Amino acid sequence: MSAKERTIEVTGESPFKLSSGVFEVQIAICEAPPAQDELKRKDFASLWKDNFHLRVKDKKFTQTLGSSKNPLPDSVFQRDTAWLVVIDQFSSIHTTFQIEVPRISIETPEYPKSEQEESSSRAAKSEREEISPRVPKPSAEYYTGERGLRGPPGPMGPPGPMGALGPQGHR
Repeated sequence: MSAKERTIEVTGESPFKLSSGVFEVQIAICEAPPAQDELKRKDFASLWKDNFHLRVKDKKFTQTLGSSKNPLPDSVFQRDTAWLVVIDQFSSIHTTFQIEVPRISIETPEYPKSEQEESSSRAAKSEREEISPRVPKPSAEYYTGERGLRGPPGPMGPPGPMGALGPQGHR
């Protein structure tokens, strides 16, 4: 991750059946995993989202999230983990998995803590880590619906180039 650019590089398993290719997807960062019906409707709350040409090789992808045109908001970096949703732009095929959010220094004023506050916050943090360790939980789900009806034929194209001349006949 680049703190200057405020980006996160993520790697995950492709939700697509093809092991390699370029896919048109939307990637969203969410506080919690969206419900299945929200994913089907592509209507779910997110902290950030953008469209990508996702390059997949051997069922894996790596993508940098955030840019100067669409930067990741502070709310993303103010949490330890977030949920990543990779969803096809033309179908409901998707994958959802949890990621650890890298820490960057966000320009907020810090107030000095007393030693007692620091030790109690460290103890509370270690208790939380024992209860729920921060381990990414990848889960790819494949959704394929029935194939739709065939569309109408397109307009007639221009005639092709002339073919090569055949062999000359006998006289």
